[in-house]
Amino acid sequence: MVASLPADAVKSPPTGDVLVRGAVRLAQHAHDKWDALRQSGALLEELGAVAPGYAAAILEREGQISTYMGEGVAIPHGTDQARALVRRTALGFLQFPNGVDWDGETVYLCIPIAASGDEHVGVLSALAEVLLDADSAAALRSATDIDVVLGLLNPAHGAAAEEIPRMKVARFYAPGDIRIEDAPEPTAGPSEVKIRVRACSTCGTDVKIFHSGHQRIDPPRIMGHEVAGQIVEIGADVGPAGNGRPWRIGDGVQTIAAVPCGQCPDCLRGWNTICPNQTSVGYQYEGGFAEYLIIPHEVLRVDGLNLIPDGVGFDEASVAEPFACAINAQELARVGPGDDVVVIGAGPIGCLHVRLARARGAARVYLVELSRQRLDMSAAAVKPDAAICGNEVDPVQAILDATNGRGVDVAITAAASGQAQEDALRMLARRGRLSLFGGLPKDKPTITLNSNLVHYSELTVVGVNGSSPDHNKQALAYMASGEVPVKDLITHRLPLDRVLDAIGIVERGEGIKVTIEP
Repeated sequence: MVASLPADAVKSPPTGDVLVRGAVRLAQHAHDKWDALRQSGALLEELGAVAPGYAAAILEREGQISTYMGEGVAIPHGTDQARALVRRTALGFLQFPNGVDWDGETVYLCIPIAASGDEHVGVLSALAEVLLDADSAAALRSATDIDVVLGLLNPAHGAAAEEIPRMKVARFYAPGDIRIEDAPEPTAGPSEVKIRVRACSTCGTDVKIFHSGHQRIDPPRIMGHEVAGQIVEIGADVGPAGNGRPWRIGDGVQTIAAVPCGQCPDCLRGWNTICPNQTSVGYQYEGGFAEYLIIPHEVLRVDGLNLIPDGVGFDEASVAEPFACAINAQELARVGPGDDVVVIGAGPIGCLHVRLARARGAARVYLVELSRQRLDMSAAAVKPDAAICGNEVDPVQAILDATNGRGVDVAITAAASGQAQEDALRMLARRGRLSLFGGLPKDKPTITLNSNLVHYSELTVVGVNGSSPDHNKQALAYMASGEVPVKDLITHRLPLDRVLDAIGIVERGEGIKVTIEP
């Protein structure tokens, strides 16, 4: 068995147990070898043994040369270049009792490796000693007890294999399938920071992911991208924060969600929000619906981890990410002193827009919403100059009446509605600015725009996409100064095991901001 192991796989295996209880997955199913490979990579990343990107390197390696080793065993591992992503030596173990087609062969055991240098060869050598024994190999294929697997693959320690701490997470598997699970607690690599998550707020994007998934999420993935917490571990190679202050254990921090590369032509021009290489927390990296979170080097490299100012709570700091998006929008729309502003959509983003417009010097701010219940709840909190229910009156006429027929200087559509965008254009005064803040559904992405209205009234239409690291810093500063309070907008605080309840509250519009506190 495993006859194709390299001839030089004779060095001593690394000391200690490289296979822990949380890495053993019995009675699994995979649609094909690529599914099995994705599960293998996800397992090593979940264990914290490798940095994000190693799972993709496993797929790349398989495209170069098969990791099928004979006799029903595959030993996936990343490319040579990906060994730089290895944080510690580790094994995974996935058992597929029904077998997985592997280019005409059948694989029953998938044993992914994370190791580098001589340790890689040592791990292969240790595996060979076990897998070349027919009785041991048969026992692994038929095992129904994790201790059997640990005893065979960690012979020096057997069933006493080292336990690693566990944590609770909310993991997305497929549309409609979010599971509360126990997972290995991750450890920080040399260029990473580990935080204890104290608050992770929910938003409409979480609702969309739950129902429809997302093209940038490769499940399974821990969700949650509006995160604040406390530093509990700092990698040896982590430098100081952007202001030069060294990070310290116990620091309260908030992380960006959208991560620019910092190196492309757009980033070099300061346009971080439209970076074509953007990655995101909760998408390519594990998210904050968990007790612990690794802040990857990619976030630290662009100064995306922020110290929470004195007087700002973890719950408030978790709102900094969506608030940062509102700051980006109002900068692009040039909201300023004396402006009349209308915000269409009375959800949490709409509430933040109302308060931010006030802080930027707007003279009057109006709030439009179709749902009377949501409008009343939000208007009671942020107190716009007028609260207009679009289901009861013509919102365009109501705005024109409120402004003596002139219209508003800025209209912000904080709703995923094409009709809201068309209405907003008609609400504008001459030289008004329309911010298309809320994106439209992919199956209905177009609107009818009166080009003559734009032309003759010299209107400006601007898009907006996310936020930059600096916008997140501005959001925290607004909170610390008291110019834009957010604590009263958090209407629900729920534990981690009620993530699905939180998503339901958001979807039904029963609260303003809903925060998970793991």
